[in-house]
Amino acid sequence: MLQRTYAVAFVGVLSIKHTHQIMSSVMIGRRLYENMGRKGEDFSYSGSVAQGTEIAYGINKNKIKVTAAQYRDLILHFKGKTVEIGTSHDNPPRDSVGEWLQANVTKTQISSYVGPILIFEHFATQVGKSQIRFK
Repeated sequence: MLQRTYAVAFVGVLSIKHTHQIMSSVMIGRRLYENMGRKGEDFSYSGSVAQGTEIAYGINKNKIKVTAAQYRDLILHFKGKTVEIGTSHDNPPRDSVGEWLQANVTKTQISSYVGPILIFEHFATQVGKSQIRFK
C-alpha cells in the first residue's frame, strides 16, 4: 500500500513536499528550533502521535519510541497552555515539554524532535523561537 511521505523544513516558514513511498514515515528536514541559534539536525520518525512514534536521530540514527499513551498524557497535561519547549540536555526549564518528557518518557532530551512532530501533526503551534502552544 502506498502512503505519502512528507519532507518538511521548519525554518521560520513551513514548507511541505509530497512524495509517494511504500513505507509510512515522515522526514523532517531540520529541527523546528534551528532558528533559535542552534544547529539543525536531521531526524525522521515513523508512526504518528495517535499510534505512537519511533524517532531516529543523530549521526548513528539512534532510535527512541514514544507511545500513543505518552503523547496523550503530554497533550492533556499541557492542553491550552503555551510553554517552553525545553531543549536543554541536563536542565530543561521548569514546566517545559523537555522537563515533562525527561520525567515521563526518557532521560534523553527528545523535546526538539517531539515538538516539531506535535506541530506537524497539528496538536500544537509554534510561538516565537522557543515556545509551543498546545491546542
